Amino acid sequence: MSQQFWVNNYFIDIKRNQISHQQQQTPLAPKALAVLTILAQHAGEVVSHDALMDAVWPDTVVTPNTLQRCIAQLRKAFGDDSKHQAFIKTHAKQGYSLEAAVSWDEQKVTVAAEPAPVVSSPPTQTPTRQVNNLWLLMPMIVLVGIVAWWKFSTPEKHVFTQVNPLTASDEKETKARYSPDGKYLVFHRFQATCEHHIWAKDLTTQQEFRLTKEPGIFGSHSWSQDGTQLTFSEKGSCKRPSAAPACWRINTLDFSSALAQPQSVVTRLDCDEQRNAVARYLPHGKIAMLRETAPHTNKLVVFDPRDNQLHDLYSDNKRYLYSYDYSFVSNLIAITSRDDSNNHYIDVIDLAGDVLSSHPVVRRPQDSSYEFYNIHFHPDGEYLVTDTALGLFKLSFDGRLEQINTLGHRHLFDGNYHPDGRRIVASQLAGDKDSVALSWNNLSMAAGRVIARSNAIDSGARRQPNGDIITFMSMRSGTRQLWQVDGDKITQLSMIDHGYANDSFSWSPDGASVAAVVNDQVSVLSLDGKEQRYETSLAIEFVMAWETENTLIVSAVKNNSSQLYRLRLLPDGESEIIALVIDDVNWAQAINSIDFVVSYNSGEVWLRGQLDKHLAPLDGQVFKQNLRVFDGKIYGLNEARQLWRFDIEANQFEVLSQYTTDVTHVSDVNSEGILVNQVIDFKKELIEFQ
Repeated sequence: MSQQFWVNNYFIDIKRNQISHQQQQTPLAPKALAVLTILAQHAGEVVSHDALMDAVWPDTVVTPNTLQRCIAQLRKAFGDDSKHQAFIKTHAKQGYSLEAAVSWDEQKVTVAAEPAPVVSSPPTQTPTRQVNNLWLLMPMIVLVGIVAWWKFSTPEKHVFTQVNPLTASDEKETKARYSPDGKYLVFHRFQATCEHHIWAKDLTTQQEFRLTKEPGIFGSHSWSQDGTQLTFSEKGSCKRPSAAPACWRINTLDFSSALAQPQSVVTRLDCDEQRNAVARYLPHGKIAMLRETAPHTNKLVVFDPRDNQLHDLYSDNKRYLYSYDYSFVSNLIAITSRDDSNNHYIDVIDLAGDVLSSHPVVRRPQDSSYEFYNIHFHPDGEYLVTDTALGLFKLSFDGRLEQINTLGHRHLFDGNYHPDGRRIVASQLAGDKDSVALSWNNLSMAAGRVIARSNAIDSGARRQPNGDIITFMSMRSGTRQLWQVDGDKITQLSMIDHGYANDSFSWSPDGASVAAVVNDQVSVLSLDGKEQRYETSLAIEFVMAWETENTLIVSAVKNNSSQLYRLRLLPDGESEIIALVIDDVNWAQAINSIDFVVSYNSGEVWLRGQLDKHLAPLDGQVFKQNLRVFDGKIYGLNEARQLWRFDIEANQFEVLSQYTTDVTHVSDVNSEGILVNQVIDFKKELIEFQ
């Protein structure tokens, strides 16, 4: 018999007479550990008082109180008591049972189950009687066969009939996960800053509890198998790595204590400069995470609380690992990744890191290569839940996607099933954003003019070259489409199935057409509604600028890095793509036929072309993708929401105006003034489908 074993996330070491949990050791008397060992050998079964006393105190006369004291000591070590009996259950006048998962010597967790019923053999029959019975059973056998064929050949339909709002606050709620017993929902609530708190909601009383004492930049959380602990990553700062040293932590939080009173997190892995994200509990209190080893390169590692060390589990030098999940039911890890050609894969591995299956994700025609399939296991452990811009999906291990019916609700993400498998919670995005025109005479928002007011998300407004039309992307018709404002007339310009991939677009120099991205291709739309798509050898990510009559500046991801290209438009939808050898790009715009202003993901801004020049005064001044070049000057918005201007030739930086945090982008600059985006309302609420 092994001298070491696990009870849920508690490590039992009989040689040392102790129980270890979350790096804390609790000494126990040998007799108490002997009682626990007997119960563990019969997990899920009732062991009588006499059997326990005979096994632990052979040839010794003891009173029942002695056994009761051992049970009380064990319950205390497990954080249990006689009232709740979460680990050790008392069976009146019978004995005790251990109601927990037990594993020995690192073997697969064995979930306690009821003994199989004993089935008596039927009396022996003569061959003739058996044949007659078979003929009588034939119709039933055929019927069972038909039902079985229908069940396994017909795709499972994810149909819900009811939707319930779970939150209705002024904040943003995401990353919702049900507790293993299904009684609580734990989620993250964001306020004005990037820091936030972790909250819990009692699904019976609807009462909410703040769990974290101090706010943080927390990653999505994961439950321990017994539902007593949460684990999650934490980023040390909202700033870019270039502006502040990186600091990544892996934390845990005791759930029951936090329900009673907000708790400080317990740091398990402290201030690591390498990015550690997507923390997930494994058996025995181990914590898996995705660890960045180089730009655009992750590997799956495991933190072991017994030695406080990280151990490699899985890596793939040909793919970028970006999401994964673990199922306590199937004891499997599923991983989604992307290769250098933007193909996505779903791999299934065991806890030893051995690959059990690997399949490409079968993208549908309307899906972009730039979707990230973030995954969560269904409670039965047999498939995954993911989301795209078009909704929630079931993702099978063989890579097939099947949409989940969410009763017409759009803009859903981060779906997670209830343990009973009959409910699913998701975050729903609801936004109200306007485009505002500011004149050079007065750059204050109070003097601004809203271009086309609606309660939908409007963004990226651009003025027509040599004309009066303003185009913008809008979700007001349900999907992302191009709209135009011509005087007092507001009309929908595009009718793209499923909408555009993102908000990036550009006017042609003559003001006759607009280019944007549809299904990883460049789509050119004329003002009369005619569309031409251009085939390319790469999946186009963004349209940065329309440089000349037949040349666009676009970006595409190659080797998991966003790179810059010139795209020449040829007759009949053909095109030629030319690499500009500029990668890790956040934004770019040509200022002439040779030179570009390039903003990098690191936060630096450079002049690239005939003379490479680092525009150091602009480091840290770029907030999202909001640089625009006009008349030899760069305009942008920084994180403090200061509108600034930089004269390239004079190397001079100046602040033009100060805005509040509701101003998010500079979308266009010309002789008339500046166009900016203003957020009126932006919410992420939790809703549940049943």
